[in-house]
Amino acid sequence: MIIRTKNNHFKYGDVRGKFSPSYDQSQRRALDFHSECVIAAREIKKTYRRKKIALLMSGGIDSEIMARSFLAAKVPWIARILRLKDDKNIHDWTWAVAWCEANKVAYQFYDLDPVEFFESGEYLKYAKLSQCCLFS
Repeated sequence: MIIRTKNNHFKYGDVRGKFSPSYDQSQRRALDFHSECVIAAREIKKTYRRKKIALLMSGGIDSEIMARSFLAAKVPWIARILRLKDDKNIHDWTWAVAWCEANKVAYQFYDLDPVEFFESGEYLKYAKLSQCCLFS
C-alpha cells in the first residue's frame, strides 16, 4: 500500500515487503517553521469532522510544538494525556498538565495499566487498526 501526502509530494509505503519512500517537488516554497506548523494545524482541521480535535500531550517538546501550533492557528482542541498505573510516567503527565493549565487548555486523562493491557492481548486490536508490524 502506498500512502501519499497532500499534493503527492511525499509518497511512502510497503512495496514488496520493504519501506519505500519517494519525494517530488513541493507545490510551493516552504515558509518558516512556525508558519508551516500553523498551516499544518489548519489543514488537519479541514479534514476532521468533529468540533474539537483531540491531541495527545506526552509532556515532550514535540507535543508542545503541536499544541502551540493549534493554538496559533486558532483551531479548537482538547488535550488527552496518558497516565500509567503507579505513576510510572508522572514526569511526563505532570509536565503536560502544567502546560495545559498555563495555556488554559482543557485536558482529560487516559489511565492505563500497561502490564494488564499487554497480558490481556488487547494491544493486538490496536496494532491491527494502526497497521503496526507485529513480531512474535
